[in-house]
Amino acid sequence: MIMNRTLVSSTAWLFSLLAALDATTSVATEPAISAIQTDFDRSSLSISGNGFGDGPKVIVYDTFDSNDRIAGEPVQLSASQIGSWTEIHEFNIPTYSNVSRSGNNSAKVFDGATQKTNAIRLKFDGTKEFYVSYWIYLEGPKYFPGDQVQAPRTFAEDSSFKMLWVFDTDVVGRSSDVVLPTHVGGGRFYLAGNDANLVTDVGNEWWSWDHWMRISFWLKANPNNPTEPGIIHFDTLSEDKGHTQRVYNVPVFDEDGPVEKQYQQMNFPGWIRSIQNSKTNILYDDIYVSAGPNASARIELGNAPYLDKVTQLELLTIESWSDTNIQARVSTVENKYIKNLYLYVTNGNGETNIKGIPLISPPAKIESMSVE
Repeated sequence: MIMNRTLVSSTAWLFSLLAALDATTSVATEPAISAIQTDFDRSSLSISGNGFGDGPKVIVYDTFDSNDRIAGEPVQLSASQIGSWTEIHEFNIPTYSNVSRSGNNSAKVFDGATQKTNAIRLKFDGTKEFYVSYWIYLEGPKYFPGDQVQAPRTFAEDSSFKMLWVFDTDVVGRSSDVVLPTHVGGGRFYLAGNDANLVTDVGNEWWSWDHWMRISFWLKANPNNPTEPGIIHFDTLSEDKGHTQRVYNVPVFDEDGPVEKQYQQMNFPGWIRSIQNSKTNILYDDIYVSAGPNASARIELGNAPYLDKVTQLELLTIESWSDTNIQARVSTVENKYIKNLYLYVTNGNGETNIKGIPLISPPAKIESMSVE
């Protein structure tokens, strides 16, 4: 098919790309991108097309970076991009670290020297649907959490690490709770809590000892009966393990407990038993949470033309969203690298264009061209 591109050069390096997805790779229900306008100097994108649906309600997006974020100081409640955290522990306080996935800082949520878990906590209106993404890294000699760890770069034999705890009113089984994911021992990870097991044994082949890992979940309850099968997307990404999405059609709530099924709190992390090394710390970075209808809707930039080939995938800060146009800003990539990435749009049904749209650096002069 014919793809028409109009390239425009200006003092703001404004680049317009008229693009159509290849008919052989498109899916009828995926978002259709017809035009992209990229301002490389301002790291902003304007995306036109159709099938974008309604946008998400983003509760918090924290890259832990701004001029007043300094390594060693307490993490601030105000997020660097969108929203605010609800609280941190009075004594076990997370601090900024200058070892980061993007920008200058991340959040140190477990300190090997003190053996304290320093969780960041978020509360929101009760919901039956949410999307969450966070990056995690073991800094130091790579001892996995747990009492029963024989050596670095090995999983603990005991239950030891609740990476993200999502719950209603408590975590002791009286109301809905789930850990995304939880290490139950011996390198086995579940999507489970003290209330119920949603998915058992999601493998550990996605775990990276050497690189930052992005872990993302979209949970959506069955709209007719929340205790009937709903949808769980579990995505993992790292430089060495690549990108994998797992889809589970299982209930996201069980039948006991309160009549009103909902989640309304998150702890990053949920719980860490211990680390058998004083120099191993656990860092989190680039935490993004949306909740309610269309929570899965998002804009991302990847480093490969197909989603299953990416080893880098950046969430954008959304400024406005309609069915035909999205305005977004790149918060986690330096301007000079944006032009090498590909655009992916996911709508509220969890559908993504499977072929990425390249963001190509503008030429030195205005020109038009058609590509067969």
